[in-house]
Amino acid sequence: YSAMGFTVRTGLNPYHFQGSRDVPFTALFREGGVMQTGGGIALQEVFFFQSLFEVYQPKNIFIVGNAFGWSTIALGLMNPQSKVIAIDAGTEGADNMAGIDLTNKLSESLKINARAILGYSPQDVPRVASHLDGPIDFAFIDGLHTNEQQLKDYISIKAIASPNCIYAFHDVINWNLIDSFKQIASDPNITARVLMRTPSGMGIVHPAEIQPNILEVFDAFSQDLESAPVHLSK
Repeated sequence: YSAMGFTVRTGLNPYHFQGSRDVPFTALFREGGVMQTGGGIALQEVFFFQSLFEVYQPKNIFIVGNAFGWSTIALGLMNPQSKVIAIDAGTEGADNMAGIDLTNKLSESLKINARAILGYSPQDVPRVASHLDGPIDFAFIDGLHTNEQQLKDYISIKAIASPNCIYAFHDVINWNLIDSFKQIASDPNITARVLMRTPSGMGIVHPAEIQPNILEVFDAFSQDLESAPVHLSK
């Protein structure tokens, strides 16, 4: 991003910035102004993904919500063996379309197998996901933050995903997406939890049977729900 003329703000402590909940997350600045798109995941959440993909290597990764490509590029760099496709509606902020273009330029310059494609979820998910090399093995849902949309995103992806697909949901706590996450978690064939040690309160959904070393990563970013502010139950 620096090579493209941007300054990155990420990973800051809200206590140092008048309690702003946004400063842990990622924004781009150029010529003194912030790029007008959705934000990117926090630096601590990049660390979570890095830890996960050291023990889990998905072949096909699908992302809902691209903004300026912070997650798309990060997941592409972490998974050189994978194909990464992001769908983005291009409607969040005046620079959202420029963010899609920036993502694809960065991907090309870094020689990673990642691409952002214009489209609307859920109706365009099958078309955009067809650019992958098979069923979706890992999905990151970070699009429009409403309970209705989160559920639609999940249902549309699940219909074309591998039965062993792992799903990550951004901002489950910060944007009060608990209702739809609980609805998703009610499926007896999956396991769900909120990663309270991530700044956004990310949600994770995975098959009931999963490798122990993957569970260890989820455990490392989880807090005992007895001392957490949100309790999930099936």
